[in-house]
Amino acid sequence: MTSRDAKTYEEAVEIVLRTLVKAERIKPTQYARRLVMKEMNPSREARSVSAGLLYSVLQKRGLLDEVIEDVLEITDDVTELDTWVRNAARIAVNEVVFEDGDPDEVADVLHGLVRRLANPGAAAIVKAFTLDLKDYEPPEPEDELDRLKWEYYHPRWLIERWMEMFGDPDEVVALLEANNRRPPLTIRVNTLKVDPEELAERLQRKYRVTVEPGRFLDEILKIPEGLPIGEMPEWEEGLFVIQDEAAALASAVLNPKPGEVVVDLCAAPGGKTTHMAQLMGGEGKIVAIDVDEVRMERLREIAERMGVLDCIETHLMDGREAPEKLGREFADAVLVDPPCSADGTIPKNPERRWRITPDELERLPKFQYELLKAGAEMVKPGGRLLYSTCSMFPEEDEEVVRRFLDEHPEFELLEVKVGDQGFDMPEACRLFPHRHETCGFFIALMGRTG
Repeated sequence: MTSRDAKTYEEAVEIVLRTLVKAERIKPTQYARRLVMKEMNPSREARSVSAGLLYSVLQKRGLLDEVIEDVLEITDDVTELDTWVRNAARIAVNEVVFEDGDPDEVADVLHGLVRRLANPGAAAIVKAFTLDLKDYEPPEPEDELDRLKWEYYHPRWLIERWMEMFGDPDEVVALLEANNRRPPLTIRVNTLKVDPEELAERLQRKYRVTVEPGRFLDEILKIPEGLPIGEMPEWEEGLFVIQDEAAALASAVLNPKPGEVVVDLCAAPGGKTTHMAQLMGGEGKIVAIDVDEVRMERLREIAERMGVLDCIETHLMDGREAPEKLGREFADAVLVDPPCSADGTIPKNPERRWRITPDELERLPKFQYELLKAGAEMVKPGGRLLYSTCSMFPEEDEEVVRRFLDEHPEFELLEVKVGDQGFDMPEACRLFPHRHETCGFFIALMGRTG
């Protein structure tokens, strides 16, 4: 490794280490990374190297922790370690065990960083641990599921669930592979300020990147190389926001029109809210409801930057209380995109695979149904109700909608003619990373009879 390469690598490792530590307090991880970038102002080469390294660490996180627990003979889990030790050890395992890096070089880099950013004691632990990885060999797979777990970096239980859902091992492998591909940066163009073709040409010319059109929506652009978001005047001017095409489709399917009253029940941080305002030409009213104060503030910031704040009315509250506090049967359209397991976002949030638990799939559907029911109470006769999630699990999607329709005969499913059909629900829409090159997503559109 040349001295220049060594300097770039050390800078990249520092970006990743500081991001991992900061992300334990600030979510999501990519937002934490942007904050670190502003603090460090690293070289372009280091930014590029760090992006790949961070993605690699996040996608293997559960396996990295297994190795740490095994080598250090931890009886509980890695959370008992100091935060700097824990995250430096994750980088060490990724580099030495999975990427065949030189243990001595990795140990020296991490030792120097932890000594400077934390303390000498933590640095000594990290160096000794990294050198101990020289002789580590991952365990032999016990069966096919175990092999897939270690080869594709996914929890065993999650692979097993997808096997049950799809019924085809080859399709599950295709999904695992898609989850491990770093997706392009996907942006939604603010058509109230600029034409998509005009912005695409500007980005290509100014930043020397490849810009590809979206698959389903004209306002979506994809940039494989990514963009220096925090440094871009186009971002500050509100010419675009970061949003996956599947998420943007939810707003497009609901199709809010100028002059309508629309409710976004789980609105923050504002991707769908601002998209609907854009589709409405800034005319009408969007009632944006969310329980998270920090994320709601981000919604206001995004809306102001995009020039649509004047048509958005924000309410900080539990969405389930909205009908009682704001009224019933007043909205032309209501969008309900509740908290979910978010397994569909694994391609862009690689650590999500290790955060999902089977308990979530038992707990969340009740909460999701309650939010859908509350949203329905605000739809006036003849209005529209859209339910969407970034989950691929039927219990969060079709089963929630089916229960709702059984108990609310005044609503009926309307056909969504995009993507694949829902599981045993042909009117609904499903998108998958391995089939549509988007996040995994579910959309069901319902109409209320007059």
